[in-house]
Amino acid sequence: GASIDIQDDGTVTVTSNDGEGADIAIGMIKGLAVKVEDGLVIKGKVVRTLPIGAIVEFGAGKDGMVHISQLAPQRVERVEDIVNVGDQVIVKVMKIDEKGRVNLTIKGVTDEDRATLG
Repeated sequence: GASIDIQDDGTVTVTSNDGEGADIAIGMIKGLAVKVEDGLVIKGKVVRTLPIGAIVEFGAGKDGMVHISQLAPQRVERVEDIVNVGDQVIVKVMKIDEKGRVNLTIKGVTDEDRATLG
């Protein structure tokens, strides 16, 4: 329900008769354009849980893992005690390893980070 126009200079215009449709389109564009680097704080969605952590998707085709030790300040017995599939979380990129895997933290996100993302 939205129209997206991209100019040669990089200007992106989104038009829609439906505010929700425009918001969805803008979110998709931001997800495609996000540059992943150490220290980036971003909202994401838990798409999978494993015994060792949670996989969080934070952009179109972009995801990373929050190790169980990075879910909360206290010791976590089970990943599902803190997050479940479908949960929206704010994560911070700790490191991108030599294979391009993105290591994330939830416990490393500050109150200031949370306030910035609202």
